[in-house]
Amino acid sequence: MFQVEIVGYVPDEGVADAVLPDGCVRVGCQAMRNQKDLVSVAMPPSVTSIGERAFAGCFRLSDIAFSPNLATMEPGAFEHCRSLKRIELPPSLVEIPASAFLGCRQLASVTGVETLHVVGGRAFALCRELAEIGPFVALETLGDRAFASCASLEEVILPDTLKSIGREAFFGCESLKHVRIPESVEEMGRDVFEGCSSLDFDKIPEHLKWTFPDAFPQEVIGAYGYVKESHRADLQKSFALRHEQERSDIEEELAYLREERRDAEAAEAQASGRKERDAARERIEELRGRMPVALMVCTTVSAVAVVAYAGALGFDAAMAHGAVFWGGVVLCGIVGTLGAGLVRLVGRAVPALPVDAIGLICAFVGGVSIRVLMWVCATGYLDLFAHTVPSVMLNL
Repeated sequence: MFQVEIVGYVPDEGVADAVLPDGCVRVGCQAMRNQKDLVSVAMPPSVTSIGERAFAGCFRLSDIAFSPNLATMEPGAFEHCRSLKRIELPPSLVEIPASAFLGCRQLASVTGVETLHVVGGRAFALCRELAEIGPFVALETLGDRAFASCASLEEVILPDTLKSIGREAFFGCESLKHVRIPESVEEMGRDVFEGCSSLDFDKIPEHLKWTFPDAFPQEVIGAYGYVKESHRADLQKSFALRHEQERSDIEEELAYLREERRDAEAAEAQASGRKERDAARERIEELRGRMPVALMVCTTVSAVAVVAYAGALGFDAAMAHGAVFWGGVVLCGIVGTLGAGLVRLVGRAVPALPVDAIGLICAFVGGVSIRVLMWVCATGYLDLFAHTVPSVMLNL
């Protein structure tokens, strides 16, 4: 018996339904690729194998009757068959190869998966309408991105036979609400559930999150203090940028504070200098206001000292001997006169009347004391002036 393999297929013009001949055991690689008018395919029981990309790009293909004895299917066999809506796999098939139904956008239901042991990488990726598949019973391996971007998939029940789940297996399944992960799983790739925004991660056992943290979104396993390896570089870069920005902000703020401090110090120094100048100006104005009073006090005290001394010396003697007279005035009046004047000029809290009274008393006592001293010397009781004392000193 001859084994027939279809290596190329050119249907009659206008024929949309392809019925493979009995005795055909294999549909060869790319045998019916890009048949734009092909709508349905019927395979006889003799077909056991479908080659790589055998029906790829048959955009209008919507109905497939698989051979009940189909044993193998190669990668990309039905990729981008956009009109496929439902398929029922034969029980003889144990593996769905990589990209087998990739990009079948309208594929909504897949049944007959109970005997499958392997679902290859990207086997159903980009099947955006896929909402029903399973149940899986004997599945052992789920490949990388097997169901990636199946936006309508809501539930997946994985069997206890499953051992491995590939990288990004359910990536972008935004409608996925429930997935059962068995205890038998020994390996899970990274980002398995990335982009599964509807999935309730609280229902997934905690030990799976601890054991396979890279499989879950960062916001899920971040609570356990774990940073996914795929995120570490981005986080490090983000932290570095944030640190640099914060450091730049701090340096800018410090520069602003330094400038503000310099301005404050300058303003304080300017205010202090202005205050000192204002205080000096006020003091000068105050001294100017007191100057006439101080001069009047000095004049009064000096006049009293002159009168007191002249009275004690004798007015006739004072008029006749001016040098002696004025010398005595200077000696007896300088303390009282200048003291009273200076106190009145610079003193702020000293009462004026006692100061003036003390000055007058000092002047009077000084004048009288000088006269008595001269008299004592003239009478010989004290040899202070020797023989140079004028005789007028004796005129008491």
